[in-house]
Amino acid sequence: MNQNKDDYQYEDIIYGRNAVLELLKSGRDINKIWIERGDKHRFY
Repeated sequence: MNQNKDDYQYEDIIYGRNAVLELLKSGRDINKIWIERGDKHRFY
């Protein structure tokens, strides 16, 4: 069965400022981090 790229769901995606900060604090392995420009609320 062929799956479209759009049909594939990633189960290991974490998004949101607080969730990502908690992941960084946890020490777990991280494959990639994507950061969006233009955030109105700086957290670093």
